[in-house]
Amino acid sequence: MTKRVPKLITDEDAEAFLAQDLSDLDFSQFKPMRLEPETERAGKAPFSPEMSERK
Repeated sequence: MTKRVPKLITDEDAEAFLAQDLSDLDFSQFKPMRLEPETERAGKAPFSPEMSERK
């Protein structure tokens, strides 16, 4: 039987899940996604001149 990923609410839940043997984990349940840095969503480059001029 393959394992499904449970809904993990706390860090402790995630740590306990990851401490298990995950060799039977069902990877077909995962979907691809794109991660973006916070600065991209804010519309500014990470090292923009406006940021370096602030003191």
